Amino acid sequence: MLRYHARWLAPVSSPPIEHGTVAVDGGRIAYVGPRDAAPPGRDEELGESIVVPGLVDAHARLGPDDADSALAAGLRAGVTTGGASGSADESLRAMSALGVRGIVYVEVVGPHPAEHDAALATLAARVARLRPLETDRVRLGVAPCGVHAVHEDLLVDACAWAVGERLPIAIPVAESDDEIAFLREAEGPFARELRARGVDVVRRSYSPVHLLKELGIADVATPLLVHCVKLGDSDVSFVAAAGCRVAHCPSSNERRGRGVAPLVELLDAGVAVGLGTDSGAAGDRDVLGEARLAARLQARRLGRPDAVSPADALRLATFGGARALGLDASVGSLEVGKEADLAAFPLDGADQRDDPVASLLRDLAGVPPALVVVAGRVRVRGGRLLAPSR
Repeated sequence: MLRYHARWLAPVSSPPIEHGTVAVDGGRIAYVGPRDAAPPGRDEELGESIVVPGLVDAHARLGPDDADSALAAGLRAGVTTGGASGSADESLRAMSALGVRGIVYVEVVGPHPAEHDAALATLAARVARLRPLETDRVRLGVAPCGVHAVHEDLLVDACAWAVGERLPIAIPVAESDDEIAFLREAEGPFARELRARGVDVVRRSYSPVHLLKELGIADVATPLLVHCVKLGDSDVSFVAAAGCRVAHCPSSNERRGRGVAPLVELLDAGVAVGLGTDSGAAGDRDVLGEARLAARLQARRLGRPDAVSPADALRLATFGGARALGLDASVGSLEVGKEADLAAFPLDGADQRDDPVASLLRDLAGVPPALVVVAGRVRVRGGRLLAPSR
């Protein structure tokens, strides 16, 4: 039994604990609570720090040249679980080599009806080739590349195939006004591009979420919906009723001028929402930074400074992301029986007169964790990445 002692614990599933202990037995959490009630074991003193669950990046696009560096940077920033799309081969290999956990989504594209059979065959072949590389921590999923990039027949059949194969599904939806114009009016840049390729473009639906509902995908496949910036009230209701999950990517949306997603409305509707960095750049894997930005943007959008509380923001970066990826039974909070994924952030220089979670989010922007543990194994110490042990 290894006991991590810190000034503060933030279990996420329960209130912060001052002078707390997380005890780890093998790869799982055996105790979370006050230090003076902890079971016997070997001690590791973390001092003036706050221990939180390992952070979750619910959506990152990784390329063949940046998968290793981006995932390593994420781990050094406290990210122990992620959802990756883009380059499935390199992402799967890099996740396994680093010893982190997550889902690697194999992408599907094919806007022309004539591409249907070849696209499905390619998907099945890629998954079959990569399946032997799955581990107990890293598994495969399927990611159709959006309603403008995948013909609806292929969209339905790819999702049906994934459901039959018990593979999780992620779909980018409602990211821009261009996507809405494509579906609602058969106009805009997506429509023009497809017409130039000889694709017959017609009005298809009111919105991407409406289309997924009409096609039966939302209710049957319950996919992870990425971005969800351009949602109306009916879209939010459909997402919640179907049990779909959402990966909210605030910094990516802001950089691209897409707008601000209705995060508070999604949370109020009971939707499982996590945060995504949507970037393969090594310097952009700051999930706590995404949490700070998400809270700030919602406060500005709604005119309410408390629209997203510090506790809500930390939950988005941890348990919310785990729920979004369907991994919340194993990770996302510090609870007995869960996988021992955690990160300890130093509180030196932070104002600790109020809620320590507020201090973490307000005062420690860009401060890396001093310790990161995955499945009970120390992976980062003092900002240095350690070789994974088996």
